[in-house]
Amino acid sequence: MVIKENGIVVAGSIVRKSGDLFYLMRLGLLNGNDEYRRHGAIGAMYYFSIIEGQKMNCRYLDVGGTRPFLTDGLTKYKMGLGAEFLSEPSTWKEYLWFGMNENSTFAKELFAIIHSCI
Repeated sequence: MVIKENGIVVAGSIVRKSGDLFYLMRLGLLNGNDEYRRHGAIGAMYYFSIIEGQKMNCRYLDVGGTRPFLTDGLTKYKMGLGAEFLSEPSTWKEYLWFGMNENSTFAKELFAIIHSCI
């Protein structure tokens, strides 16, 4: 799915249908330019994903994950769409984990603080 502004593709998303589920898997803005978000490109992708899912007789739209904080802007936005938290982890979603260099001074100090709290 793509969103155009003045004839130029400024945003796009990758979607997938599985049974009665319509997944909004990935979305992005041209060059990561936040101006397109302010122009409504992200909201348009959510809106048209709902419309496409309905056309395909899907009962559910998976809007993807969010940070686990009710005060997070993305969390609030998705909850405003009617999204709910699910506790089951997805078997197809990819997750990126960042590790810490355990030999760095900062990491040693952080580990010491964490260990002292346990």
